Amino acid sequence: MHGPDAAVKPEPGLVARHAVWVRLKAHLASRRGRHPPCLVVTPAAGGVCALRLAPGAQRPRLELLRWQAGAALANLAEVVEAWRLPRMPVAALLPAGGYLTFVEPTPQLPPGEIEQALLWQLRDRLPYPATEAVLAHLPLPPRLGQSYSWVVVARRDEVAALAQTYTQARLPLQVLDVEECAQRNLAWRLGGADTTVALLHLGEEDALLTVSLGGELLLSRRLPWADAAPDYDHFALDVQRSLDYVERHQQAIAARLLLAPASGQEEVARRLAERLTLPVTPVRLEDHLDLAGHEALEVSDLQRRLWFALGLAMRWM
Repeated sequence: MHGPDAAVKPEPGLVARHAVWVRLKAHLASRRGRHPPCLVVTPAAGGVCALRLAPGAQRPRLELLRWQAGAALANLAEVVEAWRLPRMPVAALLPAGGYLTFVEPTPQLPPGEIEQALLWQLRDRLPYPATEAVLAHLPLPPRLGQSYSWVVVARRDEVAALAQTYTQARLPLQVLDVEECAQRNLAWRLGGADTTVALLHLGEEDALLTVSLGGELLLSRRLPWADAAPDYDHFALDVQRSLDYVERHQQAIAARLLLAPASGQEEVARRLAERLTLPVTPVRLEDHLDLAGHEALEVSDLQRRLWFALGLAMRWM
């Protein structure tokens, strides 16, 4: 890792792109960083953002924020050149549609052989040959004497292409992460070390529900959600079933469901609370993050768009 003022050369070649995936695997294995924070530069819903958090007296402080609506990875180099970002290690999120997640029994093998065995277990459920896949896994708390892993699988060539995009933009990409773990980081901040936290983020076309305990991911599920015309009855049933599953299999009970910032957040919380067996509490981002004069992030819709980027940055707080 490098300090904020260090000149970092982009890592060329396939070996470096593979190394980025290796860092993803290491990143999944621990909920908090042991190295200096990265600058988050990543696609967000409907644009590209750059942000950085810094420790504060009582809560993390938003030190830097850039947002370009309508931008995409295809013009990443042009966008970041206009932003004149500080030279420091960069972290990014894999696109939500660019990977698959599974919960699998963990093979009773030496650590160096587990990932290959997991890939072999999943070979018939992948939409591409296992030889074209890369895999990372996160151990889950044991249940009924059986060890399980939360597994992320992506296509090797797509990970390489993503890393190459950052190299071409002269961004020293050091860490790749996924939205589920970014939301886990936020849950740890919101709930504390000994609390089961159920956290729900509503996107325009789907929702991400995570349940975590002390920063350890117990469950992640993507649920159908039509932002324009939500079916609250069906959606609430999906949420309740997921929470019941965690209670049965992990003996973990959340006292409430936290609802991430969204347009109409109060109304959504009210409608869900009418249909669930636990209260629904809207998350007030400003209660947990010092916005430090970044008025743009006071808008709930932008908070929703940058939710996972903030969660990634929270990894080092």
